[in-house]
Amino acid sequence: MTIAIVLEIFLPTVNGVITATLNLAENLIKRGNKVIFIVPSWSKFTDKEINGIPVHYIPSIATYMYPGIRMISPSNRSMKKILEKEGVDIVHITGPWVVCRSAILSARRKKIPVIQSFHTLIYEDTYILYLCRTKLLIPLFRALSWWYIGRYVNKSDVMTAPSIHACNVIQEKFPKSITKHIRNGIDLKEFENCSSYEELSEKYPQFNDKTYVFVGRLGEEKAVSVLIEAFRLAWLKDRELRLFVIGDGPGKKIYERTVSENHMDDAIVFLGRLDHHELLTSGLYHYARALVTASTTENQPVTVLEAIGCSTPVIVPDVDGINELWSGNGMLFEANNAVDFADKLVKLANDEKLYQQCKLSGEKLKKKFDGMIIAEQFENLYNNVSEIIAKHSNQRS
Repeated sequence: MTIAIVLEIFLPTVNGVITATLNLAENLIKRGNKVIFIVPSWSKFTDKEINGIPVHYIPSIATYMYPGIRMISPSNRSMKKILEKEGVDIVHITGPWVVCRSAILSARRKKIPVIQSFHTLIYEDTYILYLCRTKLLIPLFRALSWWYIGRYVNKSDVMTAPSIHACNVIQEKFPKSITKHIRNGIDLKEFENCSSYEELSEKYPQFNDKTYVFVGRLGEEKAVSVLIEAFRLAWLKDRELRLFVIGDGPGKKIYERTVSENHMDDAIVFLGRLDHHELLTSGLYHYARALVTASTTENQPVTVLEAIGCSTPVIVPDVDGINELWSGNGMLFEANNAVDFADKLVKLANDEKLYQQCKLSGEKLKKKFDGMIIAEQFENLYNNVSEIIAKHSNQRS
């Protein structure tokens, strides 16, 4: 079977959608399928293949709406030619924007089934602000976002989402849709080897047994300001605490200034963006006290899955979506409550028994996210999409 996976944002940008999609593609190939990527062109990345997977580019221009988002001509013919040339059997789109719209239209003309994975909760306020720039227009743009999302849902044969929460939201908003819950996957073997604790400490002298890590984009959709405030409160109670911030984004300078103003330069370390392989083998995940985030707009974040893959505890907000990744493998705190978050940071840092219990729970949890199992689930969906559509139609008639 030949599967065309279509992405709106691609390398050199690195995010959870790209990481999860690369893992899916690699495992689909191991299962005997052919996979191609169709992405918008960008002068910053022109490789003809990635990890042995052919990459086809649709001519595009920058939008400056959101990092990595591009615009293509609505009348482009490249998509149709690619689908025909490669003999595509399934089109799998990963987000509601112009490249995926082109893929839907071309697939429909050729009667190719369309699967859409719903990854990013773009209807959340922090994402809408990137578009409208003012909170006054959020209600209007939220309504428009659901109308816009609906145009893609209604043109897709089957929707998937990695969290039960996202599946429920889609089903509630679009009752006629076919929605399947399939998790994001990770390659568990990638977490088997890493640098020793001594090597990690030599490279990063600030790292200690009470070091927390955050991995992600430095923007307010990730609630980084809440994270920093919570850590500040915790650090005032325990000056041995450390926070390593891994990633980059539009808010980096603001967050760095906040850290300096509160004299926490030795406690909070900004590492910038790290190569993904370097991150996975550095030991930063493996030896961290926990992966932490205050973000309330997550579907199923790959960074949390990667922490689980290392049996590293997590401290995350108790909100729909991300709390599905908690099963005794860390701690939950009240969303946007920096005081509660800080209490959890101090507690886990100083309770060795709790820490070991969380690690053990994470070890048991990781098998659910084995990338090969996830690929098998998608392969079954691809193979049976016609039967699924027919069964759904019969149930509604």
